[in-house]
Amino acid sequence: MGALKKCQLLDRAALSGSLALYQVMRKRAQVFYSGRVQGVGFRYSVREVACGYEVTGFVRNLPDDRVELVAEAEEEETKAFLQAIRDSQLGSYIRGEDVNWSSATGEFNRFEIRH
Repeated sequence: MGALKKCQLLDRAALSGSLALYQVMRKRAQVFYSGRVQGVGFRYSVREVACGYEVTGFVRNLPDDRVELVAEAEEEETKAFLQAIRDSQLGSYIRGEDVNWSSATGEFNRFEIRH
């Protein structure tokens, strides 16, 4: 997979030829991170990591001091993105990671920080 430049919007039709095929090929990962993941630039760093991958979705702080990440991409791309987060400076802040996999919904056209 080629990296997206400057987190550009994904053109779903250009990537897969049809929306139905696009959604079948993609998976959704919902990840809950725990540890020292708030107040350290975690969300902003995750967004920067996302710029190197063809992922869409969001990252946000939760009231219970965890961070939620939802990412959609082809399964291997999503796995590589999650591994890149672990391998970055963010890995030292993560104490727990709960990942739930499901089918992609196709509801996102970029990766963003939600507040």
